[in-house]
Amino acid sequence: MAGMTITQAREVQVAFSAPHLRSGVIDVMRREDAGRYPTAASVLGAKVGVGVVAGTTGARFVRERMRVASISVYLTADAALNELRPRRIDLVVHDAPVGLWSVSRTR
Repeated sequence: MAGMTITQAREVQVAFSAPHLRSGVIDVMRREDAGRYPTAASVLGAKVGVGVVAGTTGARFVRERMRVASISVYLTADAALNELRPRRIDLVVHDAPVGLWSVSRTR
């Protein structure tokens, strides 16, 4: 079992079983910035710095749907989140379960 999104490109290299979890991506932001993004459209159209993890569906999502964003690529979700706290980026877009788990352990 792995937390890998099934895509057509990945199906060329991997024999997937039936999915065990269906989720999406989530944007993680600083609590004080929540008012800047009242809707999904306001996130998608934001000209901000966005952190993504290399090779993930979150990275693909940002490249395809957030065309005016400045993208910073990291090796791990923790590395991206560590750049969010000191305001080096404005958002992190990643798999929803990982994003939710990450914010649940921060104060």
